[in-house]
Amino acid sequence: MGLFKSKEQKMLEEIEKRQMENKKNGDRFERKTRRALFNAFDVPVAANIIINNAAGNLTTELDGAFVTKKGIFCLECKFHKNVYSVKGDLIGDWQTDNYQTVENPVHQNDLHIKALRQYIDESVPIINLIAMNSNIEFIHFGRQYEGYAFFVQNKEIALLSMASNKGVKELKKLIEDQMPDILNENHVKQVTDFLMTHQATPEQREAHKEEMVQIRNM
Repeated sequence: MGLFKSKEQKMLEEIEKRQMENKKNGDRFERKTRRALFNAFDVPVAANIIINNAAGNLTTELDGAFVTKKGIFCLECKFHKNVYSVKGDLIGDWQTDNYQTVENPVHQNDLHIKALRQYIDESVPIINLIAMNSNIEFIHFGRQYEGYAFFVQNKEIALLSMASNKGVKELKKLIEDQMPDILNENHVKQVTDFLMTHQATPEQREAHKEEMVQIRNM
């Protein structure tokens, strides 16, 4: 056994260190976003919800979700370190201002919504809510959307920038002004109870993580 670490060992340790740091930053951002939404909407925001995927053969984890009389808001959070803005559309990958390519979060959250739809009637709107720590530029059918919060494609998609405290306030105003009430108080409570009972324990989250690792290694 050698006394010194090999170059490969040092590289692997550095990669593992960065991955752990990214996860901590991501987890902190998710908590910050859920707390801001709770404060703005004054409703419970369920965290780390694990349910079966649409195919029923695996599980999927939602960063968060909450319910108002307007519908269900399915939350996907994205934290990008040292990034000022992210640009994208509905079709392909997105790109940061420092030229990193990142997975399209709308597509990713669509899978969560399909999983959630197994339990929720089609008459209930489920909004694809993407929250980022950076500014967001979004292009759809030639139109460029910018701001701290905006709807895309008939209010089915909402994008929220947490780069400013204005974001959540602007999102709430958009929802109140543009979305009709669909659910009554009893419906809101029933769906909220469902979401809260599916919040994952640390052990369940770890099992889900292991499941994803096994799938990637197949």
